[in-house]
Amino acid sequence: GGWAWPGAVGCGGARAAARAGMPGLSLNRSYTTAAFAGTATGAGGQEGSDYVAANNALWLVDPSKAFEVDATSDALRRVIPNADFTNALPLGGVGAPAGPSRSDSFSAIAYDPSNDAMYVFSRNCCTALGLDPTAVRRVRDGSGVFQVESYQALPAGTDPKGAGFRAGVGLYFGKGAKIKTYDYATNTLGADITIAGIDAAIGGMTFSPDGNDLFLTTFVAAASPNPASIKLVRINTATWTVVPNWNLDLAPFGVLYPRAVELVGDQIYISDGGARPAGDPLRRAVFVFDVLDLSVAPTAAFAANPVSGQYPLPVQFTDASQGGPMSWAWNFGD
Repeated sequence: GGWAWPGAVGCGGARAAARAGMPGLSLNRSYTTAAFAGTATGAGGQEGSDYVAANNALWLVDPSKAFEVDATSDALRRVIPNADFTNALPLGGVGAPAGPSRSDSFSAIAYDPSNDAMYVFSRNCCTALGLDPTAVRRVRDGSGVFQVESYQALPAGTDPKGAGFRAGVGLYFGKGAKIKTYDYATNTLGADITIAGIDAAIGGMTFSPDGNDLFLTTFVAAASPNPASIKLVRINTATWTVVPNWNLDLAPFGVLYPRAVELVGDQIYISDGGARPAGDPLRRAVFVFDVLDLSVAPTAAFAANPVSGQYPLPVQFTDASQGGPMSWAWNFGD
């Protein structure tokens, strides 16, 4: 694709193993949403995310609610309760409200910046419970705040796991190793697009701002997560194939079920729906990653100040090493 990050410098934390010529990840920070810091409000899971640059908002959805979070401070700004979705009317305003069967299994969210509209998708994950797949649209009210506007009943059996908006094309959602377009106004689905090179199920998805790249998270849902399947993958949308070297392991960072992924500036936000006990600092966590530029081999480069003086001599070393080294060996010649 034609979109890429500038070389990023990690801000500490664990680093994924990578060799020269490959991209890598550096964990900038992580935070729990169960509950959000400084509040008694917690997400009931992590199912989807999207970013609205106009007010630096990271939007998250659990199975029945939506949360607006400050993407820089990680502070909770607002919760859209389940009742707002349950009471939504069909597009056009004629017909029965959505009801709980359409507002109790949210699985993805996507923002369309060209129309300043946000879409929340639910799925029929549990047919025995009578859940109905649905798309809900949210638009801004007169005060500029997103509110639930309407819903469309998706075709029976529709089961979106991730969703995203591609510039110049429109909405997509995905499941397994396939994605398809979706038009809200006509409530129609496009043909399946198979993603070559994906060896696990799509968890979350988002497109680069220019639409040339699709970023996916993958995992195998099981009682015991398979670490080999917990990946961040970059797809070239011209060929729908994995970009070379862009199949990055997330398991070393503690990610269990990466159900959502979002681009915020030059960082990647991954929402984890893994099961962890109450009180665990990674329970329903959002992981924020920097992307390392590993296009050159690691090269050690340090400046020292001062470089001579009487013992004992405090010396300040400044690290200017290139290539994302993961460890250093020191030899002072003594």
